[in-house]
Amino acid sequence: METVSLKFKRLTIIGNAASTGVDGDNALTVSILNPWGVAYDTTTNIIYFSEWFGHKVRYIAPDGNIYSLLSSGLWNPGGLSQTNSAILVADASNW
Repeated sequence: METVSLKFKRLTIIGNAASTGVDGDNALTVSILNPWGVAYDTTTNIIYFSEWFGHKVRYIAPDGNIYSLLSSGLWNPGGLSQTNSAILVADASNW
């Protein structure tokens, strides 16, 4: 029988409603427009999330800054899944 050990961390992210921010801004100063799906990469310690109304997939790097992974070609990105080196995105309204 294999034993698995898990470690959980509490992360609080509070955005600023005045701006959606740009790549490289600190995640604590960025407004996220209707976050939907979230995925966490345990290897790189990166948090990925979809931004439904922002039409993007973004991530928070270990340094606390936010970046766009996909910012075009999406309409309403919803669920996310991270597996190996791939991020899978469910785009609800892009037909």
